[in-house]
Amino acid sequence: RLATGGERIARIPLRPGLLDQLEDRGLAILDKAEKITTSLDELLSPENRATMLGAFESVDRAADAYAAIPQRLDPVLDRLPSLITKVDRSMDSIDTLATSATSMTRNYDNLATRLQAPDGPIERLNSTIGALGAATSELELETLPHVVQMTDEARASLRAVRRTANSFSDRPQSILFGTPGDAPGPGEPGFAPPTK
Repeated sequence: RLATGGERIARIPLRPGLLDQLEDRGLAILDKAEKITTSLDELLSPENRATMLGAFESVDRAADAYAAIPQRLDPVLDRLPSLITKVDRSMDSIDTLATSATSMTRNYDNLATRLQAPDGPIERLNSTIGALGAATSELELETLPHVVQMTDEARASLRAVRRTANSFSDRPQSILFGTPGDAPGPGEPGFAPPTK
């Protein structure tokens, strides 16, 4: 029973019923649905559609470019045997040059003449190094890394042989007498001050 007084009338407190709750929730759902449709309209605007189509076209072009990679590699792989043959020939040239270097101690005059002659070993070595330089550039750009490593080692060997051959060409007497020692410095026997 509710207490009622002269100045105070008894009231029954009302709580929202099921229909009131459904109405509030329905309005909230409708508001969210309206926001979603507005966002979808903005997302599917002509500018955004053009942007999405452009992105799909870019992906399509990238897929075509990736599909063409194996076809581009085929010619490179076809050239590998000839490049390896060139490297083998270069290694054979190095072996020939090493054999010539051992016979240099027995025949100095003949060696000096042959080294400095036109179309002699130095000139052939220079052309071989030039050809090998072009081949190694192609190998570095277009082939597998282990082939590049092998040609780098061959190039280093060729440079060492070339330096040795140039050293023999510049100072042929070093074959018999060895490389000249350093000039004596101040306080060492044989030192002569430079003349002005």
